[in-house]
Amino acid sequence: MAEAAALFPNAVGVAVKTAHGHRSATSLSSAAACAAIEAGARTAAQRTATLRIAPQRTPLSVRVQAASPAYADLFAMLPLVRRVDAATLEFSSPTMRHAVRVLNSLSAMSFMLR
Repeated sequence: MAEAAALFPNAVGVAVKTAHGHRSATSLSSAAACAAIEAGARTAAQRTATLRIAPQRTPLSVRVQAASPAYADLFAMLPLVRRVDAATLEFSSPTMRHAVRVLNSLSAMSFMLR
């Protein structure tokens, strides 16, 4: 949540699980997690009246870190994607809509390696 808070200071985060390792975590009970999420949603909803959407400066520069070099190899097949390092790619996008469509395309392509 700290990483998101730095980018989205008005976001409301609710921790319902704490990781202790690769396969180990402590979770709230289902009832406690639901109550915490509902409280967070109420807080977020109350903040909406004061939020303003900032226009995005275009073109957008989008950087993606793939889960592995194999995914990066696959994604780099798209002509608009530039390889940065073994697992990182970037592309320039004229609009937010275009950026989301490219990200959706990368997601769809990833099924080939699963």
